Amino acid sequence: MNKKIIYNIILYTIFTFLLVLTMFKVKDLTRDYILEIQKNADDINKISKDLGKQNLTPEEIKEAEGKINYVTSVANKGLIMNYFILPFAIFILFLIFRLIYWKINVNTKINNIILLSLIEFILSGLLVYYLLRYLDYKLLAGEKSSLLIPLIFGILLFIINYFSYILFVKDRNYKNMIKFSFKYFKKLILYHSLIFITNLIYFIVIFVIFSLTYLEYSIILPSIVLFLIIIGLVIEKYYFIKKVNSLQL
Repeated sequence: MNKKIIYNIILYTIFTFLLVLTMFKVKDLTRDYILEIQKNADDINKISKDLGKQNLTPEEIKEAEGKINYVTSVANKGLIMNYFILPFAIFILFLIFRLIYWKINVNTKINNIILLSLIEFILSGLLVYYLLRYLDYKLLAGEKSSLLIPLIFGILLFIINYFSYILFVKDRNYKNMIKFSFKYFKKLILYHSLIFITNLIYFIVIFVIFSLTYLEYSIILPSIVLFLIIIGLVIEKYYFIKKVNSLQL
């Protein structure tokens, strides 16, 4: 087997392990915050009743304010962990992985990787957010949401991902990248579509593994499936790079 394919499989496996580990760590911290809030729930209920009284002493008011501030602080930590620290940690992992991957394979310029990775990460986040809102609307009768919005973000992500892969391989300026992308669209679109779909399956399986840990089910089988997907994804990218390199502007 080609050495680059072996290196990429190892790199993908390490990235996947760190990604899942990060998600597990945040899940554990979030669970601890929730348990801490639940532990103080009775005290908060008691405070709510006591605050309705007119004969509270300054000490009792101060104690109540301290307890409320503590629970609020714990809740804010949970929100910050899930809405800021987790996305930032995932982006840093994703960026480091891409920098190493494209340096190993084609020695791409760092600034191109950083810029396009940031755009793709933002589009991916918006896609997941609006897709979950739509599923919540359809399955749980939540706030009304349209499938059109995640579909638009999905198409934008596909297009940006297609252009970025070609830019990473050819490492040219954006104008030449766009010309090249359109010129060989018919020859490359099938390769890229396969990579894009496999990437989606890859992240879906990661989500399934993460969800199974909540239900305390075995993750051995989905982990094996995930490793096979990684091998397939690495091989697909290898031949995509090879195909792009065989073409001239």
